[in-house]
Amino acid sequence: MTTNSACAKTLARLPTALCTFAMGIASAPLVHADEASIRAHLSSGTKTAYLQKGDVAIERVKDGVRAPDGVTVFQKVIRGRPLHGGLVVVYENSAGEVTRVLDDSTEQLALRAGSPAIDALTAAKRIKTNAAVSSASKLVWFRQGDRAVSAWEVTTTLADSGKAASPTGLETVVDAKTGAILSQRQLDTKTYAPGTPEAAAGVFPRIVINDTIGPAGSRAYAAPFDAIVASSVGCTGTLIAPNVVLSARHCGIGAGSRMIFGDNSSGGGDLSVTVQSSLLPAGGGSLLDGGDVSIHILSSDVPTTVATPMRLVDLTDDLEGMTAATLGYGFNGIGSVGHERTSDGFRWGGENIIDRYGSPAASTGSNIISTDFDDGTAAANTIGGSDPTPLQFEATTAPGDSGGPILVDVDGEWVIAGVLSGGTTNFSVYGDISWWTGTAVFRAQIEQQGGLFTDSEPPVCGNGQVQFGEQCDDGNLDNGDGCSAACGIEDGFGCDSEPGMPSMCAPIPAGCSVNLVNIPDGNAAGADDSLFFESSATISDLDVSFEITHTYVGDLIVTLTHDDTGTSAVIMDRPGFTGSGFGCSGDDIVATLDDEASSAIEDQCATSSPTIDGTFSPNNPLSVFDGESAGGTWTLNVADVFNQDPGQLTEWCIVPTEENPDTDGDGVDDTVDNCTLVANPDQRDTDGDGFGNLCDADLNNDCSTNSIDLGLFRAAFFSSNADADFDGSGSVNALDLGIFRSLFFAPPGPGVDECVLP
Repeated sequence: MTTNSACAKTLARLPTALCTFAMGIASAPLVHADEASIRAHLSSGTKTAYLQKGDVAIERVKDGVRAPDGVTVFQKVIRGRPLHGGLVVVYENSAGEVTRVLDDSTEQLALRAGSPAIDALTAAKRIKTNAAVSSASKLVWFRQGDRAVSAWEVTTTLADSGKAASPTGLETVVDAKTGAILSQRQLDTKTYAPGTPEAAAGVFPRIVINDTIGPAGSRAYAAPFDAIVASSVGCTGTLIAPNVVLSARHCGIGAGSRMIFGDNSSGGGDLSVTVQSSLLPAGGGSLLDGGDVSIHILSSDVPTTVATPMRLVDLTDDLEGMTAATLGYGFNGIGSVGHERTSDGFRWGGENIIDRYGSPAASTGSNIISTDFDDGTAAANTIGGSDPTPLQFEATTAPGDSGGPILVDVDGEWVIAGVLSGGTTNFSVYGDISWWTGTAVFRAQIEQQGGLFTDSEPPVCGNGQVQFGEQCDDGNLDNGDGCSAACGIEDGFGCDSEPGMPSMCAPIPAGCSVNLVNIPDGNAAGADDSLFFESSATISDLDVSFEITHTYVGDLIVTLTHDDTGTSAVIMDRPGFTGSGFGCSGDDIVATLDDEASSAIEDQCATSSPTIDGTFSPNNPLSVFDGESAGGTWTLNVADVFNQDPGQLTEWCIVPTEENPDTDGDGVDDTVDNCTLVANPDQRDTDGDGFGNLCDADLNNDCSTNSIDLGLFRAAFFSSNADADFDGSGSVNALDLGIFRSLFFAPPGPGVDECVLP
């Protein structure tokens, strides 16, 4: 297991499942094939020849991707532009022969081409952080199912905050057409090597680890496990489906509790999501009765850019003797002194050997996994008959790690075997025994909520059941209905996709955005989300609606900006805050702001959730946008100005009331004007054909002004014929002749109607 752990760090940007094979070939002396030989091999393969033909090329990756000996990595390029994450991984054996090629893309990748609608500078502005030092952008393709869209890959360099484990950069992929953020990951170029400031003792503590590895080693070990989550009640859990967390029953997690993803859980982490409901499988409630498991349904899905759900293993008796990974957010320390009740909010991990499964060591009960904390001495080998030799990453657990997973390796993938229930010592020193409740016996309940086991059937796209790995599944394999033939959400659609249920997809209304935007905690710069509204009409009135999931909404400021005009208004400003105190302490907002509403959003704070729910007037009037064109880019900024309560903007819309166009400026809207290009406020139409006299010289109503109409006009000259009196002067004269000439050979109008031949 320590070999595979090292592999996971070495191949940080390669598929996890390849670790075992890669480490195997890396351990033997290798004869490397040169790049030309590898390219020749790819060109000769039926499935790989396309990589160097037509619009597709590959470029060898020399920097940024570390790989063991015998592995060559190429970047896929289409039409001269790299495919984001499109790596082609080539393996060689000890003789330098290519043995395996991994290409997770496809030859038939449809491209959404065209010139970018936004430039690199605009894309960079989508990434809001006060710590940005510089940014670099390049155009890439971003794969979405069986197609790729044009996007900007923005790499942002961040200033050193002076805090341990602070990121050094961000990599953000921004849709070049819509400006939507498609992907984002944190970059960290620090080494955490012994002797560096970030590796100082006590900087990254988590689970109690052996003295040799220390805090830096444990922090580095835990880094890849982004599915491990801290709870607001002081326990740990694991994401097992996009909106499902597995934890321990005794933790007492319930509706309204928060799950905090990412490091620095005490500072809000990367994302905080509310528990919507909790499920308790069979169990008496004691720690060691074999039923200390709970399942928690979150109020919204966790984006894959934040965390990837983990699978589970259906093993019981076979667990004994397996190397396991232990991770959590509890108290921290080293084995010689224990945890000393210290914690810093960061995730830490280590390993141990599963010494027993069944009745717990040193106690009674069933369905319990037991591990002890070895230091090489007989005294610390507290589970009789087990090996006293500690692993490289030997670790135990501590208070706060409850509910966290014990993981075993299955074919190179870490999967869940149980959740932590308790331990034997007060301070988790050497000799401590940790007890974990096995999860295999709860397979039916876990799968019912969307969790997957390693032997689960792969998702079947089109069966009407949303499964792990699918964005949606509407029961068919049609494109164009919101859920694509590859079970991905299509552009311009939103889908309600609950695990195990059919998706309900509908077009996103014009003027609305359903991007899930994380609101940074305690950051006055806030988070932006932009939408493009296509219209040439003028605004006569504007309403705005938005939905925000956030505890303590009195921390929030919402600002609307019309980017094309620069007009901006703060439409919600810390509801309930009067200059002292903290404002409304309630959770969540579902609101529409309307200048004409009778109640102000500033005064709302219900005890139920959402605490602000309904139509209210804004802090500053939306009438500031009246008279402007409704078309263009609109941006909503949500800022959280106080720490401890992160949240998300889930949806927002602009709802403009548009003035109808009046092309000729006569005060009559084009929608009802019988002569749209010539001002005729009186709408005079003496022959009743629907076209005003000023644009109607078709005197015989055959939809054309021709020689027949000329004869009729001559006969009416100098008379009071109303139909030929185009200007309404009361007499057919030279002025009417000029109008007739301008309309000759043309149909009547244009007006609100078109002329139809009889």
